[in-house]
Amino acid sequence: MGCEGWIPLWANIATEEQAFAIKKNMIDTTLFNTLVPLQTLSADHPKFKPDGGYWRGPTWIDQAYFGIVGLRNYGYDNDADDITYKLFHNAQGLLDSGSSIRENYNPVTGQGLESENFSWSAAHYLLLLINE
Repeated sequence: MGCEGWIPLWANIATEEQAFAIKKNMIDTTLFNTLVPLQTLSADHPKFKPDGGYWRGPTWIDQAYFGIVGLRNYGYDNDADDITYKLFHNAQGLLDSGSSIRENYNPVTGQGLESENFSWSAAHYLLLLINE
């Protein structure tokens, strides 16, 4: 129950039944549809650590991007739109002038974590804008 779970959607190799099951987990607010959605580990996992957990909790925008593209690959555009909106509007400072795009974000509070001015995140935000 981590971000690797939606890679079959992104790679377009899941069956329709598998895609629906994956999507169901992705949009569940107790699992992956947190304030800043599609974090690296399910929110109900015992090792979930949204603050400083690195690959055990924070939302990395590149990993969220793969999930959103995967949802679109299977026609779940409304769900992809909702998650994209949450990423842009709940990641602390993202839409504020003069704020830095961060390496990752706390999925529960939206606080920016780790490195500032992180180009990998910025590039994936741009990709999300292009795909809208």
